[in-house]
Amino acid sequence: MWRVRKVSERKEVFIRVEAIDSETGEPIAFARVELWKDARVKGGKIVASKAEPDYVGSTDADGIASFRVEPGYYVVALKSQMWSPVAKEVEITSDGVITIKSVKAFV
Repeated sequence: MWRVRKVSERKEVFIRVEAIDSETGEPIAFARVELWKDARVKGGKIVASKAEPDYVGSTDADGIASFRVEPGYYVVALKSQMWSPVAKEVEITSDGVITIKSVKAFV
């Protein structure tokens, strides 16, 4: 007799993180983008139960980083030497674009 076992499927969604200079509207190219699942931002700092982000990438020349992730609550962090670090909490439920803005750290 055969047994049928349900195989759980991980549903992933496709997101793009768009990094923009909040003063000029120009894309922020070649910046590090981190996605921390089930984390929070408190006092400007990322509070997470682990030491490393779940996903890491970088923006391209157009300021876009692309990821395939599981739906859920995330902190999206942008880090670059020329722009101020910024992190924001988001809920990812479906394919889409997340816009994150920063200002130049120095001129």
